[in-house]
Amino acid sequence: MPTLDQVSKRVFSDSSWPVKCLIGGLLCLVPVANVWSLGVFYRLADQGRRGEVVHLPDWDDWGRLFVEGLQFLLIMIVFGLCPILVGWLVSIPLYPFLGPLARLPIVPGLLLAAPLTSVGIYAFQRNDDLREALQIRGLFRMLKAAGTRLIAPTLAFIGAVAVGWVALPLLPFAFFVAGVVVSYFYGATFREVELAARRVNEF
Repeated sequence: MPTLDQVSKRVFSDSSWPVKCLIGGLLCLVPVANVWSLGVFYRLADQGRRGEVVHLPDWDDWGRLFVEGLQFLLIMIVFGLCPILVGWLVSIPLYPFLGPLARLPIVPGLLLAAPLTSVGIYAFQRNDDLREALQIRGLFRMLKAAGTRLIAPTLAFIGAVAVGWVALPLLPFAFFVAGVVVSYFYGATFREVELAARRVNEF
């Protein structure tokens, strides 16, 4: 399985990566158009799932890319945004008593959002079946099996978005570039988890 560093180097070895990422970042700025950027994440996750060499997709086949982006968005809302929203709702009544510390319930949602979205995408891409993405127990078993391998990409993604949040004009570009790298890495990681489970079951 490639390391996060190897994936990054491969992505940035593409001579056209600045243009591709500039387009992706600009699309992230525009509601609805940002779905195309999510379509790129979808394709990179699929490359990792299939064990293909990582390659930043070209901006072509816009219709299919939009559909794939919508699929990614749906799963991201369920597994990425919902845990954060739940944490935020829990924190509201605590704020008068704990002040800023009341926001702590949001932290687990932030840490789970990216890997949980990615494992949901992985499950969906097996057969293009949303029902597989909603097998919650199976998804958490895969997360548990992946274990510490998810720490580095998750923290790297959160860190990149945090830096972009501080330098606000950079946020869409930081989100897109970090998403490109971790989408492939997560897909490749869950592939290794699934292959390892199959090998165990063969004995």
